[in-house]
Amino acid sequence: MSTTAKKTTKTTKTAPKKQATSRGVKKAFLRSAGLAFGEARTATKSSTRAKPAAKAVPTKAKAAAAKVTDPRRADFVRLAEGRTSRAIEQIRLLGNLSNLSAYDYSQADVDQILETLETEIAATRSRFATALERATLKRERSQFKLGGFDSTAARA
Repeated sequence: MSTTAKKTTKTTKTAPKKQATSRGVKKAFLRSAGLAFGEARTATKSSTRAKPAAKAVPTKAKAAAAKVTDPRRADFVRLAEGRTSRAIEQIRLLGNLSNLSAYDYSQADVDQILETLETEIAATRSRFATALERATLKRERSQFKLGGFDSTAARA
């Protein structure tokens, strides 16, 4: 008599399939929807609000940045727009803290927050002014000429 051995199969639980969350897939999807990656991220974060996320509309500055031949200027415009937009969004989120039914705060807390923001704005303004002053001084130094003296006549 031959005996047949039963194969025992071990049942293992398989983990649920993860959704594809790679950056490349997200970027490709968002590009097809006409959004940039950062814009969609802020749109999804604010999706709990009643207002719908606005579709990215090219502004005059973006159109000008596309035409700019100087890559340093194009980089400045691109980065300044993104960082300023994020700063504005964060300031609006700070305003959401004014809900007294959800948060407890004092006028001193509000004054401290606003004073800190104003200090940082002043420091940023100063950095831009200082940098522009240095650039202006550098240009003035490089264009120095003595008045009334013709250097080509002196050599002849």
